[in-house]
Amino acid sequence: MPDKRSKNEFGIDSAVLKSIDWNLAIARVLFDMRSDFIYAPHISSVFRHSAEALIDAVESDLKNGRFAPGRPVTIEVPKSSRMQVLPRGSRGPSFSRPGSILFPKDRLLYEMLADYAAPLIEDNTDRDRSFSHQLAKPNSSEMFKSSRACWNQLQRTLNRLSEEHDKGYVVKADIANCFECINQHTLVNHLDAIGYTKAFTGALDSFLVLTTGDRNSRGVPQGIVPSDLLGNFYLNPIDERLKDLDVPSARFVDDIYVFVSSLRHAEEVTRILTAKLRDYDLGLNESKSKLLRSRSLVTEEPDLERLFSDAFEERLEQLDEGEDIDFDYGFQSEWDDQEESESREQKAELHATEVLFDSVSEFPLHVEKIERFCLPLFAAADSRYAVDHVLENFLARPSMTQIYCAYLAKFLDDGDVVKALAKLVIDDELLYDWQRMWIFAAMIRNDKTTDGVIRVALRTYADGARHEALRAVAAITAARHGSFSRQKELADNYGATGSPYLQTAVLYSARYFQKQLRRSAVKAWSAHSQIHQLVAKSIEKI
Repeated sequence: MPDKRSKNEFGIDSAVLKSIDWNLAIARVLFDMRSDFIYAPHISSVFRHSAEALIDAVESDLKNGRFAPGRPVTIEVPKSSRMQVLPRGSRGPSFSRPGSILFPKDRLLYEMLADYAAPLIEDNTDRDRSFSHQLAKPNSSEMFKSSRACWNQLQRTLNRLSEEHDKGYVVKADIANCFECINQHTLVNHLDAIGYTKAFTGALDSFLVLTTGDRNSRGVPQGIVPSDLLGNFYLNPIDERLKDLDVPSARFVDDIYVFVSSLRHAEEVTRILTAKLRDYDLGLNESKSKLLRSRSLVTEEPDLERLFSDAFEERLEQLDEGEDIDFDYGFQSEWDDQEESESREQKAELHATEVLFDSVSEFPLHVEKIERFCLPLFAAADSRYAVDHVLENFLARPSMTQIYCAYLAKFLDDGDVVKALAKLVIDDELLYDWQRMWIFAAMIRNDKTTDGVIRVALRTYADGARHEALRAVAAITAARHGSFSRQKELADNYGATGSPYLQTAVLYSARYFQKQLRRSAVKAWSAHSQIHQLVAKSIEKI
């Protein structure tokens, strides 16, 4: 008698499986991983070095109706917003949101399901009102155009609408916990209505229910591209309702700007908007939604791209006029015409970035937005211009830790940077586990670290009260920088946890072990599960 399929398992018809472009999904996952909320090199290694074996495993499970997704790995990520302190003057505790990643098989399937939904979703999205997550070219490893390009398009639209309605008001509506509240069945039904393949509709419905477990068919994993696509699509009916009301609007993910003619009109539109959101199990964030004069929106939402462009063009003009430059970027040798042109533009871009970065005092409510704009540009230019600022603000802005660490990791040749990061991870007990994870991630990149950091990393891995995402990176840090005795201590504690996520992190860290220890560890652990086999196969190719 054939085995009965578990209620936690599902499949896809084998004829449909033949049409799937798994390699595109692999490429998009690898691109998406660069901005993951969780640093997981043992997971990304599977996509980089064991892609064929991963595809075979997913296809086999789907063909046999045995695909059983697991739960996401989810960590609390601090948000920019903080609890209000009364009387004013102090900084309250940070609010947080969940950030997730999936195990390799689950992430590959989710990406594939999103890839096939994306063109349909784009065709059914009103791009005069919805500006986020616009599709890039077909078959591109980037599913979306850059967020910066999409945001700039939104800014231009808001500026135009503000000028056209300068005597009116704008309702700036923020949706509370949007991604956590999405009704999965409503989402899937909307996909079905626009012609999404039946075989994929059922698979996506099952996948979302099983990955969220006891959350009553609500929510999608936050922080990965497929959820960005589906979450943005889920709000399309809101754009449609505002269009029916004949009111101008613009939306970027769950931030909605609605232009109204009067306070009475604002009251009417807000009531209708609130009711429509409730139809989709959503509600307004009362603390972040506001009503303001249309003409003040430009001040409320500074156009960073325009500020940057103005500074860039001004510096180009100064360079063309032969103005003496009061800063030196190391362009000392003679160049041919093309190189001189590149040098000139690089100088102008770096100067514009510095000018924009120095404007934080003019826009105190938008410091993090300016940092997010400038720090990647400084990092790309190997500019230490913001190092002191980042170190001074590290504890004050927990939501920026990932970007701060990515920037500081460029300058680990600076002893003061290394000491500051080491002190944070050793001494500060108020850091979120998410923050500690990114500090350890930066430490992994360094050629060496202190024994104090290694001891803390080993203690962190063994601490069951810490989040497994942090413990995994701590294990890899200890293996990367530890002596043979430290590596052996880590290996001896492999079985202290039954978590496949942690165990595969230790297995991945065996790549740094002394040769004999590595060989015995990989041989002993690789057969423990399919994910262990995939990780073991990946480190063979590193």
